[in-house]
Order: sequence, then C-alpha cells, then structure tokens
Amino acid sequence: MKIRKMIASDQEKCLKIANGLKEWFSRETLEEMQEKLGEYDTFIYEDKGSIKGFLALQEEFQGVLEVVWIAVKKNCHNKGIGTALLEYIVKNTDGGKVLKVKTLDNTEVYKPYEATRAFYEKNGFLKIAVIDPYPGWEEGNPCAIYVKPIR
Repeated sequence: MKIRKMIASDQEKCLKIANGLKEWFSRETLEEMQEKLGEYDTFIYEDKGSIKGFLALQEEFQGVLEVVWIAVKKNCHNKGIGTALLEYIVKNTDGGKVLKVKTLDNTEVYKPYEATRAFYEKNGFLKIAVIDPYPGWEEGNPCAIYVKPIR
C-alpha cells in the first residue's frame, strides 16, 4: 500500500471509482469532477498497482484545506482506505491548520450519507455549520460543514 500524488494517467481510474459511487456523487458532481479533478492536489491510495481510492484537496483560505472529493471503490469501503488518505494529508501537509469538508446534513435522511457523516466524525471532524441553501447546492439539500484541526 502506498499513497502518492495523482499523475495524469491516474485521472481516468479515479473518475471510474467516482462513477461507481452514484449514491454519493450526482451527475453534476461527476461532470464537474471530470472537468476539474486535475486542478486539485489529488492523492491516490494504491495497493498492488491498483488504485483503491483518492482524495482531492484545495487550499480554500490560508491554512484551511478543503477536502473537495474523497472516494473509495465500493468493494473497498470500511477497510481503512479513506482514513489512511486523511491521515496522510494531516501528516504531510505544509501550512495547513484545518481540514474542512462539506457533506449532506443529517436533517435530510439519506442512508449513504449516514455512513459518510459517521466516517468524518470517527476521523475527528466536528460539524460547525449547516447552510441551506448552500451556494451551488439545490435548496432542500442542507450542507453540513465539518472541520478538523490538524496543527
């Protein structure tokens, strides 16, 4: 197992992983990912030459790093891959003080996101705000903003 930065030839494999997770990624999000994934600092979890997951990161503000997308192959869920990606970012980031992520809030009942929120909370993220509508999100999809101090 190793975690490394994405190279151009990895992008299609990452998109294939995301396309296999339609319960989490809308058509619009997948289109945006197709267009913009290469613009972010993206890290790959690779095992035996196969990409099992990825995490795309951007510096939103000085010291605030946003997890734009994180995705793990469906058959690899609950095996520590997402946690390993987050831990890698925490240990290897320069200048980051806080990790931030946006996800669907628990005021909207949707089973796949129950596991998503539990994942972030298990990994030390704290919910600090809920915004509905969040700019760029449809009304009725409340955005929960989570943060995790890393320094």
